[in-house]
Amino acid sequence: MIHQFATRFSLLNYYIYATLGLHERNAYDLCQRIATDSVGQVTPTTATMHHALKGLMAAGTIEPAPSDNGQVPQYRLTTTGQRRLQTETKQLERALLLGRLAQTGRAV
Repeated sequence: MIHQFATRFSLLNYYIYATLGLHERNAYDLCQRIATDSVGQVTPTTATMHHALKGLMAAGTIEPAPSDNGQVPQYRLTTTGQRRLQTETKQLERALLLGRLAQTGRAV
């Protein structure tokens, strides 16, 4: 299971899940919000964001939110995306704990 996480995990995708878990957003807004929330460590271009969104839609983890006025498309998490966010958050929490233990020299 860890191997699967390591090969499929993407920090950009994680930020997309977390950001959309809070509020529906369009691609440009996602780029801005992620750059702010990551304190400039993750700064996707619009092209990178559109590529990531396309892949996440194909995976069934996000979907376009309904719009009745033809404005810029907004995206939201699907139920599958919410589960993915929970799973990846748990994995990151475990990795963070291990890193903290390693810094203090404690065995797990």
